[in-house]
Amino acid sequence: MPLLPEGQTAEQRLVGEFAHLAYSQHTSEVMTRDERSQLHIDFTNRWAHALKTPVSVIDLVLQQSRDAESMDDMRSLFESIQEENERIAHGLDMMLGMARQERFSVDLFPEQVNLEKLVREVINKHKKEFIRYSIYPRMEVLAGSTWVETDQKWMAFVIDQLVSNAIKYTRVTHLDGDKQLLIRIEEEAEAQGNANIHTDANTIKLTVEDYGVGIPKQDLPRIFEPFFTGENGRLAPESTGMGLFLANRTCRELGHGLTVRSEPGQGTAITVVFSTGAITSGLIVK
Repeated sequence: MPLLPEGQTAEQRLVGEFAHLAYSQHTSEVMTRDERSQLHIDFTNRWAHALKTPVSVIDLVLQQSRDAESMDDMRSLFESIQEENERIAHGLDMMLGMARQERFSVDLFPEQVNLEKLVREVINKHKKEFIRYSIYPRMEVLAGSTWVETDQKWMAFVIDQLVSNAIKYTRVTHLDGDKQLLIRIEEEAEAQGNANIHTDANTIKLTVEDYGVGIPKQDLPRIFEPFFTGENGRLAPESTGMGLFLANRTCRELGHGLTVRSEPGQGTAITVVFSTGAITSGLIVK
């Protein structure tokens, strides 16, 4: 296409413009596909490398079990195996999420979802981790209704990533006693842009807030980049830098907002913003 001669007539120039436009679109699509393919390869390599650690730990624990002399020793070893197994399961969930995002529209089922119920299910999933690291999860429901329009499976994936991150960076803090983790659901009215259109749309916000190490100021602009772990990655060696990247991309595909507020040493609050009138907004005219 770049070598085509310049058209001499209006028709030739018009065909040339269409041909160059099609060529540019094709080139852009090829580059996007190549970038996604390379991202997937890089993630698979890092994922496989990250899983080597829990597998090695489990093998070491099994060797130690041969010398266990009491049930208490065995119980401690079993707990270590369980902890490493949870890390493997979390890694598999992230890998499946990455694979499913390649064809997001095929695996999409938007519906009305009870956000409070979904959050409680995710909290129960991490119950053993909360107990193990002495983290106390607390939930506040400040919204009149917690029903939102989203995809239940994808949103469970997002919440799971946010809670996992909160646990990860809370357990490395040096706080005395139980550590706190707050999940808050609140509601606020949206501003109306057109006086001739009547909507009942509100914004529901889901915030996962921890009181852990916080994110350094210089790292905040990059937290949604793939594989970026920043300074906190040294505190939690199992970090892959993909959790927030996948959560942000999922929210973007679903039409939800995702914001982060953090102070070093004080914790991090990540908020998912839902619009309760996403489907019907603007359709009811006075």
